[in-house]
Amino acid sequence: MRQVQSFLEGAKKGGKRRKVVVLGGGMDGLLIALCANNMASNKMVSLLEIDVPEVVTRKEAALRAWMERGKEGEKEDLVGAFMRESGKYALKVADLRDLESLNKALEKVEIEEEKEGEEEMLFILEAVLGYLQPNEVERLLRCVLSPK
Repeated sequence: MRQVQSFLEGAKKGGKRRKVVVLGGGMDGLLIALCANNMASNKMVSLLEIDVPEVVTRKEAALRAWMERGKEGEKEDLVGAFMRESGKYALKVADLRDLESLNKALEKVEIEEEKEGEEEMLFILEAVLGYLQPNEVERLLRCVLSPK
């Protein structure tokens, strides 16, 4: 996570917008908190999470419940502001084995990039690769790494 923190802090120094794209991150909320903490001092940070429908449905419900419970403490306030800030957080559905659905989910990234100028992106694929076949991993990495 230190590398992610360093990447996010680079937005303050370099003036470029920073987008973190999490593929198959599951129910983990740590990246939301990291992005929220950085956004408090720099509005140039955003987060896009892409996961399978079942996970997105569960995570949306959990996030909605959390937001409805209210805020308790400074971290929750930052996270709540980050979640409500227009365009700073998105949770999209895609099966990472289906590159067409992944490309559709990533279209939002490309549209914002064209609209708002230069942006650096960090893709995070943690444990998700273990659920894919080697040929699916290769296709996924080619898709993510190929210039659009």
